[in-house]
Parts: sequence; structure tokens; C-alpha cells
Amino acid sequence: MLLPSSGDAGTGGDGGILDATGSSSGSGSGGDSSTGCCVGCSCDSGSLPDGTSTVDSSAGDDGSSDSGDGETCGALAQPCCLGLGCNGALVCQGGICACPSGTSACFGYCVDEQTDNANCNGCGVVCPTSAPTCQGGACICASGSAVCSGTCVDEQTDPSNCGGCGISCGGTCTAGRCLVALAPSVHGPTWMALGPSSISWIDYEDSSLMQVPLAGGTPTTFVSGHRYTDVATDGVNVYWTDNGTNMAPLETVMSMPLSGGVATTLVADPNGVDRIAVDATNIYWNDAQCPGDSGVNCVAAIMKAPSGGGAPTILALTPGPGYAQIFGLALDPTSIYWTSTTISGATVVAVVMRAPLDGSASSTLASGLNNPFDIATDGTNVYWTERENPGTVKSAPVAGGPVVTLASGQAYPNAIATDGTSVYWTVAGVGMVDGSVAKVAVGGGTPTTLAAGRPEPYDIVVDGSSVYWTEANYSLSAVMKLTPK
Repeated sequence: MLLPSSGDAGTGGDGGILDATGSSSGSGSGGDSSTGCCVGCSCDSGSLPDGTSTVDSSAGDDGSSDSGDGETCGALAQPCCLGLGCNGALVCQGGICACPSGTSACFGYCVDEQTDNANCNGCGVVCPTSAPTCQGGACICASGSAVCSGTCVDEQTDPSNCGGCGISCGGTCTAGRCLVALAPSVHGPTWMALGPSSISWIDYEDSSLMQVPLAGGTPTTFVSGHRYTDVATDGVNVYWTDNGTNMAPLETVMSMPLSGGVATTLVADPNGVDRIAVDATNIYWNDAQCPGDSGVNCVAAIMKAPSGGGAPTILALTPGPGYAQIFGLALDPTSIYWTSTTISGATVVAVVMRAPLDGSASSTLASGLNNPFDIATDGTNVYWTERENPGTVKSAPVAGGPVVTLASGQAYPNAIATDGTSVYWTVAGVGMVDGSVAKVAVGGGTPTTLAAGRPEPYDIVVDGSSVYWTEANYSLSAVMKLTPK
């Protein structure tokens, strides 16, 4: 597009302002032929009504009267014989005043239709509030925003579009992830289990076993009044280990339908019950085989019994002699895995073990560890935390092989989980609210912090879309959910 000259640029003129029609509002008399844009125009000798000479030394004379025909130069009808210059942003192109290359004339102004929000890819095309930025001649959202239902939103912080259009967050949207407290008013939640539509947990301080829907809602209590140490589910029933009370220790493995009902005692184990795992047919737990109940030469045992009830059997024993303690259990379809530490005088044996579910001999997958704590498996590798400061997250093949450090420098890493693609763990931290939740690819890489500044995160579980964890600090306790994981 071409713009007309913006008025007489001679002395005494104001240079002119183009109005919306492209006409000049400028004024002034006389012109400077040295700055004129007219080239090759023919003008008559004589004078205009105001007495200004019409003779332009750069142009010829066609013999007619300018005062009668008003000869002009170029398509914009600029009076060539006044020798006008191009004002404002206009430049002289081929004897005609025009907008610079890459811009267009819109309503008397030179604009870039590739970037002008009021003239985006055409004069008068205004970018709407739903896409307010003109980029490449198209109206788009500003950098970092996306269009959701015709509106530009920040998916990193918008609770109605958290991490994607239409993903509603009932909590806090941070970095495109929705953080929700499923159970914000609990006291000391520790171990938990993930069911098809609910999550169950041990509330240590309140001496109760509770659950809440994964979508949120009011928590309900399965049982209360005893010292419960761990919980598991097979998707139909919830199972837990029960240490009774200080006055009446019971040491039992219990169950109840996830939908609620009557608690059933599956096993009574006089050697104690602690962690628990379950598959489609059996329950597994650890106890301590202490001769004479001395508590000095205790061999920790992995126990097994039918999930519907029945006589328990010893599946595997930890290496001894000494005082042995098992900290974590994990299952895959063929084996059970655990972390244990045995202390005999000044000798400490800290290992990761594996035992086939068919009762075959157990084996050591990793040794020489530093306080191994929780454990998880995806059937290809086992993953565990070493609960120190600084602590580590490690892995090893289930069939045996080199130990790999996935993360180091962790301030008391607690529980661990995996979905076969990533490994997730909690970090207790050293203060009241400096814990965190993190993940890393199963093959290693740079860990990603999913949540920081958390009050003592403890257990962790994952499903296809979310990660869940407990926060065990008594005054700030909660069961948390983060989506996407």
C-alpha cells in the first residue's frame, strides 16, 4: 500500500498528520526541490494561485497550465511541481511517497501487519482478547499462554486449566500441576495403599486406619484404637498389620472390604507383624524370629499366608546372626523383595534381598548399603532409598547386577514408588517444612522436584495420572495428591 505525502514540507509548514482517509492535515507554503520526491514529472511554467513557482528544475514542461489541470506525480496525486519531500515514516520509492519495505499503509499510518495487534494481516483487523498478540500475521496468545475455550490462559497457574485445557484444580495450580489435600485434617499419616477409587492410610497419632476417595471427599475410618503399622489392598479388600495396644499386644494381620464392613483376623503372629504386601492370592508380612524372645539374636522372617486366611509359613529369612530388622517389602508376580539391616556388635549388614514366591532360595541383590529403607519394583529393577543425610536413591536389576545411584544428596529420603517409567520418592528434610517429592527416569538422569517446602513427606504411591503422599508432621499433616505426575 502507498501513502500520500503528509503535506507541504516547506518552511512554515507543520509537516502534516495523515487522517483516517489518508489525506493530509498539514499546511505551509513553498517547497524545497532538493528534497522533492517527484521524478520525471512534466510541469508548466508559471505560478500557482498563491504565487509559488511551478517550475521544477528536475521536470519538463508539457505546455499546459498547472493552475488548470493540477498535474501530479505518481498514483497518490502528489503535486510534483511543488517539489515536496516525503514526511514522517514515508520514503521515496520510484518517485512516489510510500511506506518502507515490510510495512503497509493503514488509515494514514505505516504499520507492520505481521506484528501490529490493531492491524494483524490486514488493515483494521484487531486481535481479540482471546488471542491478543499478533505474531506472523496471526492473532495468538502471548508466550507461555494457551487458548482454552476461546480465552488465553496460563496453564501453569490457572486452576480451571491446570496443565491443560479443561483440567480443573480444586487446590493450587503450580507449574502446571494441581496440588490437592485429599485429607487436610489428619494427625500423623504414615503408610498408605492405593485402591481403584480410594486411598487408605495409617493415621499413627490417632491410632486409626482411614480412607478417602481419590477424587476427594470426606475421609472415613475403617478401624481405630490400636497401633496399626502398615496397610495394603488387592482392590477388593484392605489388609493391615495390627500391634494391638500397649496393654494388650495382639500382633495380627487383619482385613476388611474396601466398601466397609466387619474386620476379620487372618493371622495371629506371636513374633510380631510390621510391613505388609498382598497379591491376588496371598498376604506377606515380616516378623522377628527371636529365640526365647531375647530381642538380641533375632532373625527377621518373611511370612506368607492365604489372603482369605490360613496357616502362615516362613517364605525367607534374613542373614544372621544378630538383631535383624526389615524395613520395606515389594512384590512382583514371581518374587518378593525387601530391605533389611542386621546388627551384631560392631558389624552391620545392610542388604536388599529377593525371594521367589514359590519358596526357592533367597538371594542378595545389593549389600554394603547405608540404612536401606523403603523398596519398590517394576519387575525389571528394584528401587530403594537409603535413609541418611545425605541419602541416596538406588536401583539394581531383579535378576542381579550392578547397583545404580539414581539420586544423591537427599536429606533423609523416605518411601519410594515406581510406575515402570519413573521412580518417585519422598524426602523428609531436616526442618518442619523443607521436605520434598521428586522423580527421576528409571534409567537415571536429572531428578525433577514435584513439590517442595512440604512438611515431612512420608509414604508415596502412584497411579496412571497422579502421585499421592502422606505428610507426617503432626501439626501440618495431610494426605496429598498431585496431578499430573
